[in-house]
Amino acid sequence: MIDNYRFFTGILAFVLIAGSLNPVFAQITDSGLGQNAGSSQLATEALSSITQQCATIRSWDSNTQNHNDLALGGASLFEYGELKTTLLNNGVGILPGVAGGSLTAAALAQVDVFFWGTTGYILTAPEAAALNNFIQNGGWLILESDSTSSIQASSNSAYNALGLGNRVLGVSGGNVGGTFENVVTATTVGPLGDFRGQSFDGSLARDLDDTGHTLVAQSTVPIRTWVEYTVGSGGVLGLGDNYGITLFAADNNNEAYVNYVLGNHCVDVVGGELLSIDTTALLLAGAQTNAVWIMSALAVIGSVAFGALYITSKKN
Repeated sequence: MIDNYRFFTGILAFVLIAGSLNPVFAQITDSGLGQNAGSSQLATEALSSITQQCATIRSWDSNTQNHNDLALGGASLFEYGELKTTLLNNGVGILPGVAGGSLTAAALAQVDVFFWGTTGYILTAPEAAALNNFIQNGGWLILESDSTSSIQASSNSAYNALGLGNRVLGVSGGNVGGTFENVVTATTVGPLGDFRGQSFDGSLARDLDDTGHTLVAQSTVPIRTWVEYTVGSGGVLGLGDNYGITLFAADNNNEAYVNYVLGNHCVDVVGGELLSIDTTALLLAGAQTNAVWIMSALAVIGSVAFGALYITSKKN
């Protein structure tokens, strides 16, 4: 009986020690946060090798917009190679572009963000309805404009489809940059950085109407050139010009774009820090955590039971 008691006591000690030392589930101090980090954060970090695509984006194709299809990238001045690389490096899947006349519910199925780019294309009535339904039901849109009147009209056709009216105004700001506002939005604060108060590079910009919505950044002129709009359950990042092109890759522009794309799709706030989510890893971590607690409980129950039996046997 003594041997059995010691055996189960040993199991209890092993389970409790293993649980406390487990690098995924132990409550340890994260020096980066300066506070205790929970199991969800540690699971994400420890099991990050399980890679999943966290969001999907697609754009117009290269025949519909003025610059290249986002999926094709490209390294020239007015193409989106730098933006494409940054998106892919952050777990965003990129689907081939959609041709004008083909923006349907099916084309937007399984898509989290639609990237407008710069185009003179005017939405048809069915496309306007499909885009509105997509945004109303939680989709996100990056809607660039330009100093060109045809691109302004194209962008306004999208704004009108979403019930926002003509948001791209006629004022051009010249070739200037500006700064991000001191507001927390999906664009200004995210996994790629906190850009509040920092600069962005500029180009020939149009002023945007931010009435009832969030001004994200404005040029030094000043002209309101980055605005976030809420539409139904979704949202729109409106740009007064095509800030995502390779020309501006080194000055926060692409990173702010990618913050917006990641948005609520790919990040989790744990202990005040934005972390990439790996759903499989978190589920696995939760299951393993529960297993540790169950094993510990069984060991305690077993130890108590055999301890009682041992004491009874000694009395007898």
